[in-house]
Amino acid sequence: MNGIRLTPVQLIEKKRDGGKLSENDIEAFVKGVIGDDGFEKMEDVQIGSMLMAIFLKGLDIQEATHLTKYMKLSGEVLEWPHDAIVVDKHSTGGVGDKVSIPLAPLLASVGAKVPMISGRGLGHTGGTLDKLESIPGYNCSKTVAQIQNSVEKVGCVIVGTTDSITPADKIIYKSRDISGTVWCNGLIYASILSKKAAEGVKHLVLDLKCGRGCWLDSMEKAEEASEAFTGIAKGLGINCVCMITNMDTPLGFCVGNALEIKESVEFLKKGRRRATDLEELVLEQGAVLMKSAKVCATVEEAKKKLMENLENGKALEKFEQMLEEAGVPCEVASKLCSDDADCYSVLPDSKFKHEIVAQKTGIISGMVAVEIGKACNSLGAGRKRSSDKLKLAVGIEFIKKLGDRVDEGTPMAVLHADEDKNHADVMYAISKIQSAISVNDVDFSPPKLVIKY
Repeated sequence: MNGIRLTPVQLIEKKRDGGKLSENDIEAFVKGVIGDDGFEKMEDVQIGSMLMAIFLKGLDIQEATHLTKYMKLSGEVLEWPHDAIVVDKHSTGGVGDKVSIPLAPLLASVGAKVPMISGRGLGHTGGTLDKLESIPGYNCSKTVAQIQNSVEKVGCVIVGTTDSITPADKIIYKSRDISGTVWCNGLIYASILSKKAAEGVKHLVLDLKCGRGCWLDSMEKAEEASEAFTGIAKGLGINCVCMITNMDTPLGFCVGNALEIKESVEFLKKGRRRATDLEELVLEQGAVLMKSAKVCATVEEAKKKLMENLENGKALEKFEQMLEEAGVPCEVASKLCSDDADCYSVLPDSKFKHEIVAQKTGIISGMVAVEIGKACNSLGAGRKRSSDKLKLAVGIEFIKKLGDRVDEGTPMAVLHADEDKNHADVMYAISKIQSAISVNDVDFSPPKLVIKY
């Protein structure tokens, strides 16, 4: 690439003063971060300074696209056969958001390839990997070659990132975390999309959670992010659909790590009761990907095909194969996925179950997701620091959902905890959840879940 190569100090000064970074500048920044041959290596303090300049002055779409490209190219990139249907989804995170766990095997069951590189949680509960690791034997670590082999063999994999995929992102993220620059939109876009681009995906759904306590806490912010994500993805050759969804209410029946695995397994079994909101998101996101990849002509046709594979057991079969490929012993995977399985014979179980009862008779008109998430975090379901050890069995299981009728004194939910009801954390969690659930006398229709895409 032609052009004068700026030194790290010159790059910092250029962005600090509001200048637009060229592709050449961004290549020098990223390669300086990883210490690539032929580029001046950036010191830690220089990386932090550059990130603060970006945080204060921002990145336009072109700059963010170049940053994403060079973060992707900083490590290995997965390659697939030309005719492979390689898809993935990513969520900006929400309370009870377990969509990835049933969606990956469901998509694999209709012939898609899903190389899902996921993450851990620092919030209300663990992330997708933490939830999966509540299954005995599940190993989230694979090399690039192992990821490709697993996807070719099973059709899907859910793993953590490797040292050789987007190494620049790891360094930059660590610096963002300690330099007060985590919540910079351009850096967030590049971090998310560089990993997806490194997977080699051609079709992507981004679930942009919108609601109180979310990164995107207004429609204006969600629409701005949607436009940016799709523009950057297009520049990388990825067909990206951004789905803005309501996150004011917890998703599904369960919030917690093992609890969300239990719900995901039940979701994949034919004839089981499924939370309508979870079913809507799994089918909608899966169908959008199938239409994007031209597997089906319409979203409705795709939904029908996905529902067929939920009910005929093909999706569950893929899930069991995915578990075995991830190191779960065959007998454990089989037991968990069998029709008459007692999930707690496989998954960790909490020591105590505490019922949360309705304080009055009426219709549930509100369930504040962020407050319920805080309650679960107080029990140990999530981390406050990256070094925290999770309590995989704790969380909450809802008996009633938004729009359901409850009678005073009857249970609305069950709190799974490792302490008795007199423990301060349990008392706090119960109080938090009761105050987060509103019950009124008038009929109530839940708000639209999928706001737009």
